[in-house]
Amino acid sequence: MNLKKLIPIIVSAAIFIVILINIDIPQLINYFKNINFFFLITSFLLIIPVVVINAFRYVKIISKEHNLPLNTSIKLTLAGASLNTIMPSKFGDLIRAYYLKKKKKIGLNRGIASILFEKYMDLFALFFLSFLSIIFIKNLNNTSFAVVILCFFFILLSFFLFFIDLNKLKDIVKLNKIRELTNELIDFTERIKHDFLLFLYIISLSLLNWFLQLIQFYFFFSAFNFKINPMLMFLVPIAIIIGMVPISFNGVGIRDSALIFLFMNYAPVSLVAGVGILATLRNVIPAVAGLAFIRKYLKL
Repeated sequence: MNLKKLIPIIVSAAIFIVILINIDIPQLINYFKNINFFFLITSFLLIIPVVVINAFRYVKIISKEHNLPLNTSIKLTLAGASLNTIMPSKFGDLIRAYYLKKKKKIGLNRGIASILFEKYMDLFALFFLSFLSIIFIKNLNNTSFAVVILCFFFILLSFFLFFIDLNKLKDIVKLNKIRELTNELIDFTERIKHDFLLFLYIISLSLLNWFLQLIQFYFFFSAFNFKINPMLMFLVPIAIIIGMVPISFNGVGIRDSALIFLFMNYAPVSLVAGVGILATLRNVIPAVAGLAFIRKYLKL
């Protein structure tokens, strides 16, 4: 493994060490000793509808290209979750494009375009929920407010892209390889946009998916027997957005420190660190489940 690949892992490890140095470890251990298993199990059970909604959304996204069975989409989603643990920027989800190319003879660029469209829908939903924090949470700190402003401009850009003819942008990209993929993405997006009900359905599923994850975080706090204002869960998308800064391994460490920083005035630091651990586990569980399907789809 070269140094470039090691740096994000080193950064994540260093951040975790700093977090451990600055929290009350015995208190953290005590939170886990007295954990409420009802809320813990309930929070992890929410992984099931989150995965199913993700898979069903992709069925809808690719529906104009191929009638993908939901059970296959679920398996591909889990396999992608496994690959995402070792690949940066959710590149593991490209296994769906590989499957469509090998089994359904859909061009690789077309398959990648479907994944990029899905990721944009995820970002739109995440940024939209982050923006809502300005409505539901009083006295946002400067960092949160800066992220909210970023979300506002992203949403404005998204509405602009949703309502214009993207075909007019095809001549902007000059490099042939990137241009081919860009044109596929534009064609794919325009095809979905022309079916307004489908487009609205995909956006609704994206919002529902992230809203369920906010509920999951609320249950994480409840699992530690801590009563917190449910409206504060709108800080979670802000922490996730901060975790997207590409300096750590898949946001690990950055996301946890962001959670601690954003919630430090609302909950004990050790407790929020525990929430961060549970948040990491919620990604590990689908990844472990996906190990059963990786080999099958990589050997197509």
